[in-house]
Amino acid sequence: MISIFYANPTDASPIAKLFVENVDESYITASEEIWNRATLENGWCNDLYDNVRLEILDGIKSGDKLILVMYDDEKLIGYTFTAFKNNSCAELEDFVVHRDYRRDGLGKKLYDRTVEACKANNINTLFLEVGHNNSKMHSFCEKNGMQQTSIRYWQKV
Repeated sequence: MISIFYANPTDASPIAKLFVENVDESYITASEEIWNRATLENGWCNDLYDNVRLEILDGIKSGDKLILVMYDDEKLIGYTFTAFKNNSCAELEDFVVHRDYRRDGLGKKLYDRTVEACKANNINTLFLEVGHNNSKMHSFCEKNGMQQTSIRYWQKV
């Protein structure tokens, strides 16, 4: 049975494991480098699991993050990590669904629940940064009414 609910501290390790095992290089954006998860030149960092786990724990503690988890019975199969900003905006910083559960509507269900939770928290604009090679997520965003707002460039200095 599929269920979605707010994450608690015991979800931090399974979330980190889900992230590490189910994202590829196409997921990497400038934000991943800013958060020390990856480098745009070299890919994911060796301490990715620990970084994600600590981000989840800090997010639960801070109260300005919305972290939803999706379980299939006892198995974590997806999560969203959304940061509330101070101007009725939020950024969907992580959106991960286990690769075995993709393309069957569960990602949409998790996304819709995230949008509902944002609305309940007086958020009226939701942003999501997507890697330029992540064509499946680009398609998902377009199918779900999101609009492209910018293109980001980078250079090592």
